[in-house]
Amino acid sequence: AVHAFEALGFEAHAYINDYVQDGVFALMETGEMSPDEFCTYVRKKVGADVKDEEIFRAWNKMLVGIPACRMQTIRNLRTDYRTYMLSNTNAMHWAYSCRELMASTGLEMGDCFDRIFLSFQMHLAKPDDCHSNGLECKKNHKRSKLAFFKISYYFLFFNCEIFYKYLTFFLLFAQRLRQ
Repeated sequence: AVHAFEALGFEAHAYINDYVQDGVFALMETGEMSPDEFCTYVRKKVGADVKDEEIFRAWNKMLVGIPACRMQTIRNLRTDYRTYMLSNTNAMHWAYSCRELMASTGLEMGDCFDRIFLSFQMHLAKPDDCHSNGLECKKNHKRSKLAFFKISYYFLFFNCEIFYKYLTFFLLFAQRLRQ
């Protein structure tokens, strides 16, 4: 994404990293800036007539794909568990993920999660404690009954067998805590 923005003439390396965004990118993830406002800002900084689609493409370069086996594993968990997604994302990434990346899995996000909590809709971003509090309040669960799984960008490179074992281990651990 950094290189794609730089190709448009926008210096983005100070704002984009693997875990937390900064500046206008953070404003997008908390919903404090709309995609239209973001594109206007980029065009103003670049000083050129860059189309929205070019800006969207540059920002979506950060997304690497969603392996079908991982989404199927999460979907299968819904047989015995309620599944929730709590994600730092922005409207552009979310639309692209649902439209393009999920298409390769044969599933939709709603097939895999009982409820989806998105930072740009909640106007909060992890690790802000209010983010998890917002989830807790909306679902009326005690924090001790919730299990959160953080799957980082680097975890995408693990194979499906490791992914399944990772989730199975933590779900068994969560069951033991409940007993």
